[in-house]
Amino acid sequence: MLFQVSPDLKTFRPRLFVLRAFFLSFAAGIALATFSCHYQDIKIGAAIMSEIIVLKISDDVYVDLNGAKLASTNEVAEALGKIYADNPDATISIEADTSSHYEAIGKAIYGSHRVGFVGERVRILVDGKLVET
Repeated sequence: MLFQVSPDLKTFRPRLFVLRAFFLSFAAGIALATFSCHYQDIKIGAAIMSEIIVLKISDDVYVDLNGAKLASTNEVAEALGKIYADNPDATISIEADTSSHYEAIGKAIYGSHRVGFVGERVRILVDGKLVET
């Protein structure tokens, strides 16, 4: 029973604390699952988390953006320019499997900067670890 009402209707005790605990943990799970998705704005409380665009680096030649292999800094800048026009608050995540792919990492960084993704809007991960810039 969710509510307990006294026979004289002067007092009642809500039994919602159990439901609140369930729904808060359920909502937190949904928020965390949604936050990990790419290409969405997520509103958590009053803050809006911007979408994250992932540039994957797995060799020294190509920058992978959603399956598209970009071979030059100009190609990276052109592709990111289209994304920037729609969502200038997005964050670029450059993710390399090893630091030896410095040429492709450089293409991703310079292409991002040319478009306008700078400062806190660019993060670099090498082998799963954040690189301080």
